[in-house]
Amino acid sequence: MVQETLQRLDGVATAKVNLSEKQAEIVVDDNFVLMPARIKKVVEDLGFHAGDIDVLGSGQIISRQGDFFVRFEGQRDVVLVSNQLTEKLAADPQPVRVVLRVVEETGDAFKWRVIKVAEEK
Repeated sequence: MVQETLQRLDGVATAKVNLSEKQAEIVVDDNFVLMPARIKKVVEDLGFHAGDIDVLGSGQIISRQGDFFVRFEGQRDVVLVSNQLTEKLAADPQPVRVVLRVVEETGDAFKWRVIKVAEEK
């Protein structure tokens, strides 16, 4: 029921739900922004608790005026904390995988916490 409902949302390419592990994986169509609040509302309207929403993306680490960012294609840059890995990845611009956790959503803006940055394999 949850998977089918998520699958019917505008912009959702695929939705996989594992109720026993309390996880869902949603892939959105290219150039479509699906607001995390919308996902939470749908899940909670079905009587389930929606926990943290993590976003996985591919991009490149860039350095600008001493700060590091991950640039996702067609999206705004996301600020990263400087460490040895971000400095290495910025010096050698290879694609990276980034996991971000939505910590606040207001209107069409998000605040993120970076969970993981790794070289894309």
